[in-house]
Amino acid sequence: MDQEERLLRRKQVADIIGVDDSTINEWVEAKHFPAPLIINPPSSKRSLTAWRKSEVDAWIASRPTGPGRPLVPSAYANRDRKPIKRPS
Repeated sequence: MDQEERLLRRKQVADIIGVDDSTINEWVEAKHFPAPLIINPPSSKRSLTAWRKSEVDAWIASRPTGPGRPLVPSAYANRDRKPIKRPS
């Protein structure tokens, strides 16, 4: 018997992988994380999205493991960070 696919909303995904919403957006745009499904009609004013739990689990399983190994995709591990400009 096939099990129904569970869908996860953005906050659930962020909590599971330990990053914030903006990081998920960056990873999706860079194709380092599965793209979400649009779960409401195109005519809706607000876009509702969700991820298949199986895709999130597969992404987690594909990450390197071991002590001190980050969960983040390698493309983001060494990216340059802009310094915060503080008012004078």
